[in-house]
Amino acid sequence: MTSEHVPPDRRWALFIGGLDAGGRPRPMAHADLVRLTEKWPTTAATPPGVADLLSTARALITLAWFHYESMVVAGMWSLLAVEAALRVRLDSEQQLVKLIGRAQQEGLITDKWATQLQAARHLRNDLAHARQQDAWTLGMAAPVLATAHEVIAVLYPD
Repeated sequence: MTSEHVPPDRRWALFIGGLDAGGRPRPMAHADLVRLTEKWPTTAATPPGVADLLSTARALITLAWFHYESMVVAGMWSLLAVEAALRVRLDSEQQLVKLIGRAQQEGLITDKWATQLQAARHLRNDLAHARQQDAWTLGMAAPVLATAHEVIAVLYPD
């Protein structure tokens, strides 16, 4: 079987990709995942290493079309990108909890984002110390990646 004939993960059949012109649900398609990733902000000012982590996270979520669990890995990679972005921006090797607090204290991120990042930090820690492979829905993964992209775009505006 060639890569162009790899079928989607069977779980995608449970999702709709939106509504057609008549208001009827249409099946999810790989292109829907690609379009989703194109909505997340990126900036030219983002340091190359951080931009590479975000790029990999976007690629992983589209690869979830074929390997569903890639969504979890995409989420984890986006959280690594946030940590890297904070380390570079603050020129610090502190733990993520302290980086978030410092970024909040210095006004680089809002209180709302600091709260979201603290929750994401706990999620990242759970993933880093996993006992089994998790699976996330698109509704779980997409907000993690979107927030990571938004925060990094704010840290590194054009």
